[in-house]
Amino acid sequence: MDTGQQALVFFYGVFWATVIGATVPYRGFATALALVASDLDKRRKCRRRLLVAFVLLNVLPAALLYVLYSYVVPNCASGRAIVAAGVASLSVFGVHRVFHAIVCSKETWPAFYTAAEIKEYHLDTEDKSGSTWWAHAVPGVAYLVGMPLIARVLL
Repeated sequence: MDTGQQALVFFYGVFWATVIGATVPYRGFATALALVASDLDKRRKCRRRLLVAFVLLNVLPAALLYVLYSYVVPNCASGRAIVAAGVASLSVFGVHRVFHAIVCSKETWPAFYTAAEIKEYHLDTEDKSGSTWWAHAVPGVAYLVGMPLIARVLL
């Protein structure tokens, strides 16, 4: 890693993989169910989850990486640029929090899961969805906006 942008791609990739792994219990990419679930309501809700997961867990992080790469982290070889890249790449953790706020909070369950899925996936346990949507949305947006700003200050 010679430049801040190279460090950004490395750190961002590692952190993005962690974020994707953390969303597995919420079945955002249950493509088989979205296509062939026999229960029409379950199929509809799976498709809704799939669409939101695609936008929030694929499109948003890719767009965020573009912004960080193009406008936040410089393409220069310095310790500050590499540290700024590490800090800026932490912003991807906000993606998981926003996804959780929209799809996985108690207030949003009925829009994305059937009652049977909530029990089957154990979403009603405190460690999965014990907080309200805004308890995830506020820190999520703070990560998405705050980390790139801190990275710019470090430069």
